[in-house]
Amino acid sequence: AGIDDLARRLRQRFPDAVIIFLGHIYPLQVKYDPKSGGFIHLKQWADKYAPGIDKGDPAFVDRMEKDEDGTFWLNIHPYQRTEFIQGLSNLVDGHPVFPYEGVGPEEYIKRFANWTLADYHHPNAEAHKAYAKIIGGIVDEQMKDYPVHPRVQEWQIKDNCQNWFESGKMDFPVKDMQMNEFSPTKHALEVGKSGGSLIVSNPTDKPMYLALEVMMTSIESKLYPRTRVSILGNEDNAITIDPLVDIENRSVHVAFPRKIGIIPPGKSSVEFLPLEKSKEPFRVVAFFITPTELMAEHW
Repeated sequence: AGIDDLARRLRQRFPDAVIIFLGHIYPLQVKYDPKSGGFIHLKQWADKYAPGIDKGDPAFVDRMEKDEDGTFWLNIHPYQRTEFIQGLSNLVDGHPVFPYEGVGPEEYIKRFANWTLADYHHPNAEAHKAYAKIIGGIVDEQMKDYPVHPRVQEWQIKDNCQNWFESGKMDFPVKDMQMNEFSPTKHALEVGKSGGSLIVSNPTDKPMYLALEVMMTSIESKLYPRTRVSILGNEDNAITIDPLVDIENRSVHVAFPRKIGIIPPGKSSVEFLPLEKSKEPFRVVAFFITPTELMAEHW
């Protein structure tokens, strides 16, 4: 949500920048519809119908092509589609990169299965190398007539966004919350069992929207408690965050944004109260303070 606005703001700030939009898809987006009904993703199909065969092995695609018990299809999300990426590029005079144009599920696996790790999801070193080559070619071409002194303008809109997921560093007060590296290179502010709070600052002279990015899981791997979140002084508009992602047939553990509400100029205290026991404490990894019109448009 809001990537088109982000692109516009970046272009306003850096008029001469080379902006590249990369579309990436991964094998878990290949779905299988058995004639018996329902659907599964490719890794589940592989575990059942092609055990022990690497997805990059020609024998894997051969199994797919000979399967007569169901149908494969490629579930490309709207924001990954060629027309969306091209539209963003047109908006800010950018450069679209989408290596998967026009491929079906079998052709995609045949050509690109070796671009992902064994989890069928994350790009591996080969994919990063391929993307770097494509992006490098675009940059090299643009550098042929690039200005010696590229322009840098003022940001057109004030906001306040902080993310400590990778760094574990933040510069605002908290109460009954602890920074924890809960996984290698992954940090979060964890809410105490009895609740906690953090202070955010609206740097403008008008009300702004506040959103938080929190850790979430799929239903089958639930870790975190439902938590009441409110802005001190505006408790009547408290919300309850149930940190679950609605994704079928896949276990996930991701950071996800949630809109909290409107905060006035200056400092505000964001209050957290867990509503149930859980395996892990409620985890916050970022906050975003943006103009109300932007949040209303994109969330």
